[in-house]
Amino acid sequence: MKVKLLSNDKVAAEATDSTIRGLPTGGYLKRNVAGDIEFDEFGNATVEGGDQKFLAFALRNQGYVAVIMNTTNKT
Repeated sequence: MKVKLLSNDKVAAEATDSTIRGLPTGGYLKRNVAGDIEFDEFGNATVEGGDQKFLAFALRNQGYVAVIMNTTNKT
């Protein structure tokens, strides 16, 4: 799912990734070849893995991201 983070600053984005990884069912922010969190041309990140519906619920209701662009459930 595409998300707009509260901040794309490297330290803040890494903290968000760490939080997502700690949620039940897992999940993580997509990274580029260099190992940095990848942002698209609009500055949005991609959450991969885990139960996407649960992650969307947690991210939205706990305020971990500013906006959720789309969701899919691949489980």
